[in-house]
Amino acid sequence: MTGLQPRRGPWLPQEENDLISYFNDIGADWFEISSRLMTRNAQQCRRRYILDVAKSLIKDADLSRYNYKGTMEYLRGQDPSSSCKPI
Repeated sequence: MTGLQPRRGPWLPQEENDLISYFNDIGADWFEISSRLMTRNAQQCRRRYILDVAKSLIKDADLSRYNYKGTMEYLRGQDPSSSCKPI
């Protein structure tokens, strides 16, 4: 996103759909996601995914066999192997 100012304000539905698609393709590489999205910076992408998208996905999915801490570590781009263990 070199030279472009990130968009501010509410996320457009297409931006959110692209964010989810890029996350599914490449994982929690927020800089790569923001460069593909081209309208938001890495911090905005990370924050949107973790605070809004992931929470709704976690509520909808059956993640009861994993602990919450490990799931959130993965979404932040950290290695959850030490704390995300099946119960």
